[in-house]
Amino acid sequence: MKNLTSILQELLTETESDAVILANSDGLPLEAINTTDDNRVAALTASLQSMTDRFVENFDRGEADQVIIEARDSYIIIKRVNENLQLMLLSGKNSKLGMLLLYLDNAISRINKVFA
Repeated sequence: MKNLTSILQELLTETESDAVILANSDGLPLEAINTTDDNRVAALTASLQSMTDRFVENFDRGEADQVIIEARDSYIIIKRVNENLQLMLLSGKNSKLGMLLLYLDNAISRINKVFA
């Protein structure tokens, strides 16, 4: 899926991030750049999205649109692309969180056009 690859590569370049993966809700990778174990990262991404959805639903708040993890040296952001896909971005701590989210939204819009 060359078009997906170019969208993800552009996202990495624009945000100066370290890795990105597009995973389906079954935890299978559709496309990944700079991840060491695509299958494991995709499974963890889908699992965390699912677990977060259940947590949010517990409070009658619907589904979670994004998960942001702030680690010591990085941000890990998982954003819902659609009901079957999640996008995970790993970026350095020096990144501007608002800009990361803006670029992620742009990439998600472009990914949804690929699947339309």
